[in-house]
Amino acid sequence: MSFIQIRFRDTPGIADSEWIQIAPGIGVLTGRNNVGKSRLMIEISRLLDDMTNPGEATPEVHLREDDIDLSLDMRGHPPPTRFDLLRGGKKVEVRWEGQPNQPQFVVRDEGKNDERMGYAFVPTGIAQVGVPERDRLIRTFSRLVYLPPQRFIPATVPTTPVDVPAAQGADLGQAIYKHRNAMTPQFAEFEATVAEMIPEVSAVLTDPIASGQVTIKLRDRFARFDVPLDRAGTGVAQLLHLVATVLFLPTGRIMLVDEPQLHLHPGAEKLLARFIRRHAEHDYLFSTHSSVFINALKPDRAWLLSRDEAGTHVRSVFNESLAKSAVLAELGLEAGDIVLAEKILLVEGPSDESIYPILLRRLGWDLVRQNCSVLRLSGADTARPVRELVEGLARLLNLRILLIVDGDRRDLVGHSAIVQALPVPDIESLFLRDPDAVAAGFAEALEDSHPPGFDLELWRHEWPTDRIARFISERREQQPDRKGASILADLAEGMGHLGYKKVVHGVRIADRLSVDAMSDLSALVRPLME
Repeated sequence: MSFIQIRFRDTPGIADSEWIQIAPGIGVLTGRNNVGKSRLMIEISRLLDDMTNPGEATPEVHLREDDIDLSLDMRGHPPPTRFDLLRGGKKVEVRWEGQPNQPQFVVRDEGKNDERMGYAFVPTGIAQVGVPERDRLIRTFSRLVYLPPQRFIPATVPTTPVDVPAAQGADLGQAIYKHRNAMTPQFAEFEATVAEMIPEVSAVLTDPIASGQVTIKLRDRFARFDVPLDRAGTGVAQLLHLVATVLFLPTGRIMLVDEPQLHLHPGAEKLLARFIRRHAEHDYLFSTHSSVFINALKPDRAWLLSRDEAGTHVRSVFNESLAKSAVLAELGLEAGDIVLAEKILLVEGPSDESIYPILLRRLGWDLVRQNCSVLRLSGADTARPVRELVEGLARLLNLRILLIVDGDRRDLVGHSAIVQALPVPDIESLFLRDPDAVAAGFAEALEDSHPPGFDLELWRHEWPTDRIARFISERREQQPDRKGASILADLAEGMGHLGYKKVVHGVRIADRLSVDAMSDLSALVRPLME
């Protein structure tokens, strides 16, 4: 098994990166548009070419197999190129030394005298200088297969047989034609997989249309006619190409796939992820925006890409470490929930997940611009103290995280900058500070629902804001520690058996809540947002 990592150093447009593992297993690159995901995929795919024609963006390589541990830097002209090899406990170093215009290629082999090879100013590709393990490197880099996000896949193709479709997909029909005619096991699985992901398809055909030409057609099990591939939609064609490439390739490839879920329905994304997981005979690195695909894929590793004046930044946010996997599982989160965010606000309940973004917007924070996700905490009740879990998650993922719990759970928090308790028993207790917002929230809910037999105008007359304020004040005086949700439930019952629902009334009240009523919440969240 090959353990392969790459990293970028002193590369124009790319900030110095940590090591990015491309094998074994499954990795994901994610981030916003135009942050450099496709560029990184392309640069990695060019490693074989870089052996003879290194460029400014050529990454460093770390290859570890059973008998060797090898590090390689092929960038540019002398002196940067280097090669370190550990075999059987002995180290071999290869370096360019001397002046840039008169470099010497020096091989230091432990236990032997230095061997100096003089060269003029020449490109320093590893293939040209003949360093140790050249053939092994060529075999390793030859395993890379890059599939771009947009591939041209014609429906009509020649009958010339092809074993594996090319990366751009132009000969997909020839590969399907070859495997179908031979009825290979790979074709049987290909057709079954397509039918699973696209239930309307019962068969994939290659019908002759002229001498030496066939057309890829999909048999529609419901309409009972055959549809040419070029009339089936872009997503279908891209999906067929990806599935065929995985199945028809020789084992042991490293597949670099840019936006594999493009044009797919979320249900198909999940099935595609399951298919990839079943085919562990290859290693994979995906570039994707889809949290649906990431969650279904359950990748071994994921990196968030961002971009600023220094270039593209690559930051690991999830890997195969048991500690990270266990913490995420205990908190009820998945990789796809977190990899696209730079900041995470964790809240307790499903309704809070809807209410907190409204409150933060009222406080002037744009969550999209902040790249902040509000996520519901669904675990951490019994396994370990919630404070320990969330602090561990923030440390392991190197992300800015804040968990806000209800004030009545203050005993679970203690002193922590990452886990904070509301200064009131629950979020609805903030609502009670603004009777105008409460009255307006209930009024809007009543206007939208039109309860049968309910006289809205009479309700407005009988329950003006000052009466709602007195009701809230009396209940709070009677039981100062009582939750706001309970007081609002009493209020709703007293106003005509209306019933308080957080997802109905709470979100409307939140949308009208005054900034003054949230001053302490603002202070709580500010360290995360600023």
